[in-house]
Amino acid sequence: KARIEAQVRAAEAAREAEAKRKRDEEREAARLALQN
Repeated sequence: KARIEAQVRAAEAAREAEAKRKRDEEREAARLALQN
């Protein structure tokens, strides 16, 4: 049971990291678009 909970937490952390990476990429793209 503890292993399943750890897997769920790891999956949630990975999903949050992916969402943050996407946000950072979009912010960077917007910044570059404003420069041009």
